[in-house]
Amino acid sequence: MKRLPITLLAALFLAAWCFTAAEAGPGKGRRGHRGQDFIQALNPTAEQMEKIKSLRLEHAKQMAQLHANLEIAQLELRALMDEDAPKTANVKTRVAEVSRVRAQIMEKNIEMRLNMKSLLTPEQKEKLKELKQQRPRPRGPGWP
Repeated sequence: MKRLPITLLAALFLAAWCFTAAEAGPGKGRRGHRGQDFIQALNPTAEQMEKIKSLRLEHAKQMAQLHANLEIAQLELRALMDEDAPKTANVKTRVAEVSRVRAQIMEKNIEMRLNMKSLLTPEQKEKLKELKQQRPRPRGPGWP
């Protein structure tokens, strides 16, 4: 019975996330238009754009599911930590699950970048390197 509220909350989170992603449109995620601007600056062919569109859709679906899984894992860990005397082994198991899902998200993001790069011609890859060198770098602690 405890899982029902958690599952319901995760479903609401997923629905809200999907709604905001749909409202934002393509290329308007956390990074704004930067990804779309990079692609347009490379002058992709119509065939490349179709493949990119397909990759993005599949990636967005995977990310929606993984972020929901992460939210559930974090909720379960939080609930466990709210107990009076949680068992260390159970806490470690929940922490490992949160870490596992975060690693999956990172792997899928890297996989997406590699798949996108594989669609580019050598000239487009060179242009991409130039564009990356021109973009502003973050400032603050830890950045040169």
